[in-house]
Amino acid sequence: MREVKLLWWDTINNKYSNNVKVIASLNSRYVYLFDRDNQTFTVYTSNPVKTNSDFSSSYSLYYLFSFKFDLKSEDVIDITVPDAGGNKPDMYVLTTVWINKVSLYDYISSVEKDDVLKTTTTNEL
Repeated sequence: MREVKLLWWDTINNKYSNNVKVIASLNSRYVYLFDRDNQTFTVYTSNPVKTNSDFSSSYSLYYLFSFKFDLKSEDVIDITVPDAGGNKPDMYVLTTVWINKVSLYDYISSVEKDDVLKTTTTNEL
């Protein structure tokens, strides 16, 4: 195990609880943190790309964006991002009432291409 530094504003402004799930796969350049207590989901990208075998153990994580879940009647219990998604990931959100699939890549690509996060509604989550 090794420590990976979180870079950009996130190291100053985001405070994580002690109840954080780290989601990462070998075939994706992204790393995700789901903070159950704060109901946040944060996306980081590796630089250099961690999927390159030359850099698989030498990279930094850069903040891309976060979701703050503010569901009135339930909490997000768990989130998963299956390995099979690679660099076009889907996110599955489990609450006390429902489970939903979100095309996470739509949000990632909107930030990477336009530097603007795609808007979302409660109908999409």
